[in-house]
Amino acid sequence: MNEKITLHLFYTAVAAAIIALAAGCLVILGGVRQQARIRLDRQAAALGEAFDRYGPESLETLTPEGVYLSFRLPDGTSGTVGELPEDRGVLTAQAALSGGGTLEAIAEAPDLDGSYGEIAVIVLAVAAMAAVAAAFRARAIVKPIRVLADSVDRDGAITAPYPEMEPLVRQLQSSRSSEQDMRQEFTANVTHELKTPLTTISGYAEMIANGMARPNDVKPFAEKIHAESSRMLMLVNDILELSRLDSGETLENPEPVDMLALSMECADQLSALAEKRGIQIHVSGSAMTVVGDERKLWEMLYNLMENAIRYNRENGRVDVVVSDRAVTVKDTGIGISPEHQKRIFERFYRVDKSHSRATGGTGLGLSIVKHVAEMHGGKISLKSALNAGTEITVNFT
Repeated sequence: MNEKITLHLFYTAVAAAIIALAAGCLVILGGVRQQARIRLDRQAAALGEAFDRYGPESLETLTPEGVYLSFRLPDGTSGTVGELPEDRGVLTAQAALSGGGTLEAIAEAPDLDGSYGEIAVIVLAVAAMAAVAAAFRARAIVKPIRVLADSVDRDGAITAPYPEMEPLVRQLQSSRSSEQDMRQEFTANVTHELKTPLTTISGYAEMIANGMARPNDVKPFAEKIHAESSRMLMLVNDILELSRLDSGETLENPEPVDMLALSMECADQLSALAEKRGIQIHVSGSAMTVVGDERKLWEMLYNLMENAIRYNRENGRVDVVVSDRAVTVKDTGIGISPEHQKRIFERFYRVDKSHSRATGGTGLGLSIVKHVAEMHGGKISLKSALNAGTEITVNFT
């Protein structure tokens, strides 16, 4: 950051100095030429008077060096004195002769030919001073910003180094407070979600270990322990997956993925779960390819379909439609009321907590869906109404 600001200040200072120097040179050159024009006018008038008094012969001795003279009299007599300058910039002046006729003086206009060396030295000197000034000024600008960055990393108050940065500081403070609240809420949710199955496992295991369970109760207790440990393992896996997605994990070796074939594969793997509740899964559409991570896309589709089954009605239906750049999963389930729809992609957010736990969900599935979709350039849209089913569409750009 310091180097970038130094370069920007250096370029700005040098550009400003060169523009100012060029403007100054033009102003000086204009002034010098104006003075030369006035001088040539005076010389032409004086030479005209000498011509009237002493005749044309006087011009040979009186004409200054670098001035070319020409005269023409009414009787047709004409003459010249001196060498005509190159036509790259000349000044002219005329004087009327007393006997009629005109005397014209021509001289080379002054320029900066002899000053280019001095100008180059001035430009280099200005560049050197600009570099030094830019370096010091950049340090002065960056230092309070670094202090601001350090204060953001710490838990102390954030102060604005410049009044113009106060809106940014307020936004940073709000963002940090929001992140702290999210971390605390996430920690509380994880603790609660893990504590519930652990308490169940511990209770049943203790009863079996202490001989309190009757022989015919051991199997149901073991099944309950297995179910809760499976739920806990699923929760841990979802947390680890979210952690990887949050860490900014990028797509490594992306490859074309057939979303229609992948949808059929997910539907096949979920068929047993659907059959238990009499739910039909129907996949339709046309072949559509997304370049990305097949495993993550599979997990996205699996979570969408699994939710559509878990929150469906008995003997309901799940329709998966793959169309041009979009995948839609629609169910005939309980639906989501409008006040909950904005939050269902948040971690651990449940519309009906008791129903969610009864169906075995972790509360992280839709959050993973959102992360995977965004990773692949997708946007999620939701259509739902209470007791009228839910439709979630992932649009890929």
